Amino acid sequence: MPRRTRADLKAARERALADKDTVIKRYTEGESLASVAWAYGVRDTWLRSRLIEWRVPLRTHAQAMTAWWRRRAADTESTFRRTQGHPQTPPLPDA
Repeated sequence: MPRRTRADLKAARERALADKDTVIKRYTEGESLASVAWAYGVRDTWLRSRLIEWRVPLRTHAQAMTAWWRRRAADTESTFRRTQGHPQTPPLPDA
């Protein structure tokens, strides 16, 4: 996969800056910084700097993990883990 050009990076940053209100809303509503950054094609460190510049309170690691667990628990999509329960050790065979 070829590296992005400077023009591509600049365009991605400009999209994020132009969509400032949406970026802030997504982050403050609980979406992870990395997820928002990925959606706009920018680095999370760059986006973190913008959020600080825009005076958006950043979550601590503990707050971010709590939000992640809440989103995960609220996720209703069917997956093996959610439909089958937590994997358990299989029963031992009769000797």
